[in-house]
Amino acid sequence: MAKALMNDVLKRSLGSPLTSKDGIYIGDIIKVARESNDYYVKYIILESKTFEGPGNRFFTIPASVRFLNITHKNDIELQFPKDDLQFAKGVEVDQCPEPHLKFGRSIFELYNYQAPEKQTNWL
Repeated sequence: MAKALMNDVLKRSLGSPLTSKDGIYIGDIIKVARESNDYYVKYIILESKTFEGPGNRFFTIPASVRFLNITHKNDIELQFPKDDLQFAKGVEVDQCPEPHLKFGRSIFELYNYQAPEKQTNWL
């Protein structure tokens, strides 16, 4: 998928559900982040209540076709099983590294993340 098209769909995805490729609900996209000087989305932040344990969990997922798929209905799917998120490296929200798609893991669980007010879309 062209980067500009994926970018436009992701920018409008705020509040949308994220599912696995087999249709299992994982959570909701609560933030779409981009560089302040760049048009393109860098990553999404996912809020998930579907894992065991108290409270919600938050994950950063790079805006890349390696991680996300946009269906013909503009639904957004994770490119790997939901359970793989449980193995994401945990980091403090203020220490989250930049996504490095060529080296190592690029999905992180955010500790001490304060979810923004609920929004329906970015535009």
